[in-house]
Amino acid sequence: MRLTAGLLLWAAAGSIVRAEDKATLARASTDLAVPPSASVILAAHTDEQRFSGFLEDQMEIDSRRQAQAKEYEEIHSILHDYQTKIEKKDEQLLLQQKLPESILKIRRDVSQDLPEPIKTPFRAMQQLIGGVLGWTPHSAYIRVTAGPRKQPEKVRSALERLEKLADDGFERAMVLRAEMKMYGRYSTPMDLGSAFEEYQAISEKTGNAQAQYMLGFFYSTGVGGAPQKNSLALLYTSLAALQGHIAAGMVMGFRTKMGAGVPADCAEAVEYYRLVARTAIDYYVSGPPLGRTMPGYRMRLSDDAGSAYGVKTGPYSLYRATGREEFGKLVEYYRFSAQKGNLKAGMALADLYYSGHEHMPRNLTMSARHVRNVLSHIFTADGKLRLDLTQAEVNVAGNAAGLYGIMLLRGEGVEEDTRLAAKWLEIGAGLGHGAATNALGYMYQHGIEVAASSEDAIEL
Repeated sequence: MRLTAGLLLWAAAGSIVRAEDKATLARASTDLAVPPSASVILAAHTDEQRFSGFLEDQMEIDSRRQAQAKEYEEIHSILHDYQTKIEKKDEQLLLQQKLPESILKIRRDVSQDLPEPIKTPFRAMQQLIGGVLGWTPHSAYIRVTAGPRKQPEKVRSALERLEKLADDGFERAMVLRAEMKMYGRYSTPMDLGSAFEEYQAISEKTGNAQAQYMLGFFYSTGVGGAPQKNSLALLYTSLAALQGHIAAGMVMGFRTKMGAGVPADCAEAVEYYRLVARTAIDYYVSGPPLGRTMPGYRMRLSDDAGSAYGVKTGPYSLYRATGREEFGKLVEYYRFSAQKGNLKAGMALADLYYSGHEHMPRNLTMSARHVRNVLSHIFTADGKLRLDLTQAEVNVAGNAAGLYGIMLLRGEGVEEDTRLAAKWLEIGAGLGHGAATNALGYMYQHGIEVAASSEDAIEL
């Protein structure tokens, strides 16, 4: 059977013909006694030229995007450091009740930007916060901008570069500019109306999940002069949720569970919550062995100021250790006790440095130093427990061995060493340390230094 010229043309049309494809086409034509027509060869050559041009354009675009991404990271680092400094300074001044006039000027009643249905409860919340922190009701405003501050030259230059990147259509720069206007960051005035327009432009151009979520917020509340439309709020929030936006997923899960603006549907709510859970778990397990470090306890106003029944009476107030000054004295006491040979105090310091605290950032190197010191006092040179230990010291031994094994497995404060980690985790698990048992099960599950065995992992 002879292939017709029409079939050959069809084979060439609608696809990009590479060099090896042309050779194959020529061989097929020879075998079937059909000479390749000039039109087919010309079409293949034209398509190859177009493809080559497309690749060059794409490479140029990728190169430009990489340069933009690098510049954005530099800009973001400058602005983030600046914002962190001014927020810490404001927080210290606020707690000391030493707000200078320059800061008082940037405080205004943001409830004026809210629609009538939520204006009254928002003002009530302001008065509540004012009572807790000692402000008068008319001064209990939310700080929304640091506008009067004079920006350093480095920050002004970074903001100019950010504007240019955003105008050039770099998505992350566009989102950061919108957030700057939304929250009044980097000593710029807050402009909710302009932020709303920015998020609209980003959503239409890129379909960015954060922009869609924020549009859902605007349409839901009517803040910043946006039209209050529940249908559009649901549309944008659900679009963001389907892209894996965690906050949007939680909002839609709550709405569908409670029937807020939509028919109540527990099954659909579960699906939204499942999306959020899957995203969170994927992020958690993407870190080192045993997953990323979980965030610490979030301090509440009631932890420091007391709940309705006074200080340290709420269910979470037990987490409140001390104020900063008292905390410093407590740490000094632990250090002194540890130096005197108090193993429990030494282990308390190791745990404190490992987990961090409201008044002390994590310091894995210091944690490893303290835990090794505890181990040296409890175990002999060949890794066996000393015979003269009390039961309390044996408990400390289990905690120390387990924590050290985990740090070795994850490479936290020490060089990663899975062989040594397995040894200390075995000891910790044998002494009843739960986290060590879990880590040892992880090693069996994934075959780290031992033969992979799901059964042994479950047994642990």
